[in-house]
Amino acid sequence: MPQKTVKLFDLDAYQTEFTAEVLSVEKTKDGYLAVLDRTLFFPEEAGQSSDTGYLDDAAVSRVTVKDGVITHHIDKPLSPSKQVFGRIDFAKRYRNMQNHTGEHIVSGLFKKVFGFDNFGFHLGSADVTIDIMGEPTRQDILQIEALANQAIYDNIPIQIHYPTLEEAQGLSYRSKIEIKEDIRLVEIPQIDLCACCAPHVRRTGEIGMIKLLDFIHYKGGVRIHMHCGRDALHDYHKRYEATSHIAQALSLKQGELIEGFDKFYQSYEERGAALYEWKCALAREKAKGVTQKVGILPLFVEESDPVFIKEFALCAKEKSDCGVCVCSRKGSNQYSFILILNELDVSKHLPTILSALSGKGGGRGTSAQGQFSATEEEIISFFSSFTPVN
Repeated sequence: MPQKTVKLFDLDAYQTEFTAEVLSVEKTKDGYLAVLDRTLFFPEEAGQSSDTGYLDDAAVSRVTVKDGVITHHIDKPLSPSKQVFGRIDFAKRYRNMQNHTGEHIVSGLFKKVFGFDNFGFHLGSADVTIDIMGEPTRQDILQIEALANQAIYDNIPIQIHYPTLEEAQGLSYRSKIEIKEDIRLVEIPQIDLCACCAPHVRRTGEIGMIKLLDFIHYKGGVRIHMHCGRDALHDYHKRYEATSHIAQALSLKQGELIEGFDKFYQSYEERGAALYEWKCALAREKAKGVTQKVGILPLFVEESDPVFIKEFALCAKEKSDCGVCVCSRKGSNQYSFILILNELDVSKHLPTILSALSGKGGGRGTSAQGQFSATEEEIISFFSSFTPVN
């Protein structure tokens, strides 16, 4: 079994450059796999993605670990038994450190305040999710958010401990799995003590801000989305730009946006209801001019509004013993249609109609809708000879 890789990120999470000996290089269909005697690159572990960066001029796109051996996924070969110079993308590392430390604060507070355990964590490229075994209310979540940010203001030093198995047995710490060796505990005094292998910031103040966002019910608990550090600042910028744009469009101050939008939406609904009635009245008036006919009556309208077309079809079907097919031009030899029959099962007749007029669509009961690929003359000709029966 290969020797375990020395984890330099355990010694100093802020170090960005290092040298190491290349132990092995393996070619794969996607590039190369390199194992070093030691590394600063944190692998995919503890719910977060790995560090990225370079080994000499070989780009490191991914880092994995198995049985203590850390493997670097690179795009160029390295020479075994040679020294290599490595450098990590510290902007990505620090973003992960802010978010992961923020997750410890939030999860620790949920446990301390409500007794809710964390059973899942994922640090993605868009945000962080934590899964809490419990059912906190929105007010509970806001309380935890306030306490989490107070921990940031207090700028608490974060401590790393490496207890023996015997020492660890006397400690109360969070862990999702049973750890039998190499125990590493991350402590935020008075808030959290958790077994974790990932890099963290030195003091809580470095996180800057924690914002808890949406939450959904998930596997008997809740999944909470959150932003920490620079991610929270970037999210605030985006939300500010969005609310500023909406406020300008509605001629409101941002502080008046909620009340102003409620009034706008009420007015919008009232205008929508009035417009709906106007469209229906126009359709009913137009249907008065339809001539009585036997069979399915094909009708053609210039209007494309679905409210108008449906109301027109419902009124016009009374002018035929079988029903109507109202068509609206969509393009050259292309018509959308709504078919409404009088006490006839549309499913028995629609396949024949669609086949004859190169159509597609669906429906149930006495109505259907879809599209025909046919000329007006072809549609009229078909319905003049088509007599549906139950």
